[in-house]
Amino acid sequence: MQLLPATTRPHPSLWHLTPARRGALIQVGLVLLGALVAAVAGMTVAKGHSLLLVAPLLAAALFILLARTQQAPYLLVVAGASTFSSTYALPQTGHLYPAEAMALLGVAVIVFSRYASFGGGMGALLVVLLATVGMGVKVGHGNGVPTLLAIDAARPMFLYLTFWLALAGLRANPQRFFKCFAGVVVFIVLLQLAQFALPGHRILKSAGETFVSSEGGFTRVRPPGLILVYFALIFAVAYIIWGPRHRRRLAVAFAACSGLGVILSLNRNMILGAIFGILAALLFTRGRGRAFAFLGTTAIVVTVVLVFLGSSGAVANRILSIGNPSGLQKTTLSDREYENRLAVPVIERHLAFGIGWGANYGAQIAQAGTGSLSPRSFIHNQYYGLLLRTGIVGLLAYLGLLGATALGAIRWTRRRREFDDGWLGPALLASVVGFAASAIVGIYVIDAGSAPGAGALFALGAFLREHLAQERQQIVR
Repeated sequence: MQLLPATTRPHPSLWHLTPARRGALIQVGLVLLGALVAAVAGMTVAKGHSLLLVAPLLAAALFILLARTQQAPYLLVVAGASTFSSTYALPQTGHLYPAEAMALLGVAVIVFSRYASFGGGMGALLVVLLATVGMGVKVGHGNGVPTLLAIDAARPMFLYLTFWLALAGLRANPQRFFKCFAGVVVFIVLLQLAQFALPGHRILKSAGETFVSSEGGFTRVRPPGLILVYFALIFAVAYIIWGPRHRRRLAVAFAACSGLGVILSLNRNMILGAIFGILAALLFTRGRGRAFAFLGTTAIVVTVVLVFLGSSGAVANRILSIGNPSGLQKTTLSDREYENRLAVPVIERHLAFGIGWGANYGAQIAQAGTGSLSPRSFIHNQYYGLLLRTGIVGLLAYLGLLGATALGAIRWTRRRREFDDGWLGPALLASVVGFAASAIVGIYVIDAGSAPGAGALFALGAFLREHLAQERQQIVR
């Protein structure tokens, strides 16, 4: 599978080591060292001890690791966001922000690398978005929210700093970046399977949470980092449809793996988002006959499986409920409508700056066990969420990032459709459309586990736009 070359001449890192094999072994050792230190830090904090006990060792290992491998900063933040930063993981850590600290440290390190890049217009849009996030903290404080609580509510948005980490990794070695991404996805799905199958669902258990819920007779496993599995499914399907023939079997296996992860999560918005994304990509590509043949075959296989499981399978019933509007209206959609009904009047009164992070917009949620009501700070429609927290400027900046990514994917599709890497355009377009659609009814934009994945999409969009600009300059010359 031919992917894009590095933007600049390959350069191993800040510190050059030879020979190449020795350098590779050292990199692997540093990765293991960073993982070990992170695990020790996590266990230390989980037991109620202070992170300061391991902070010096952790900082030293992270700095060495981040400086050695361009893909490491992004991957470490993904791992951190999937544990420490999640709202349901390690709540006893209090106001500790390891993932955000790793993101800032990673950005600081890549500034000294030849692969550092601002990202052009997309980088500017992200700066505007982060500025509105900071302003939202101030607005929330003005509305009576303590500063620390406002920062805690805003912290998922700061993980969009991974845009620059992912962009550096892509510019250094896109093939390695995609391989690392695929490895993380396979690891998440394997843990997901173990979580589903083992008694007690003890894998990924943190602070009493198992990331498993039982609803309506079915068990769903939604581990942190699930958004990466979602994007992997779309990319794998896009490769099968629009990619070259070689390694298509590997793409089919990868699609089956990531598809299994999405099914185990039982997220209907992901399934619908993937369908919308692939259909959107079809509008801007050739070879629709092969695409529709693949989609038709897939639909038949899925239908047969669901019919086979339908008589006794709660999983099938969950998926088939997509076609039951009345059932959805009584459950999922009614809850979303309740949130939106309360949010819209507040947005109309505070369109310019919103009400800030942590401020209540009127929704309430029943506490498990007691049944008592408490303020509900989140809202599933993430575009309303940005309006509430960052105002109109923050929403426009985020929509600008989505639009610029989609536009870059369309241009890539049209200009490189005859090349082996032309499939990246439809894959990116389908992913950004699917993500944008899912964010209407699911918490993805303002979410610690999803922000690094979305940041990688934006980085890939900036990377493709950069290559197209270089090609135009070469043609002019």
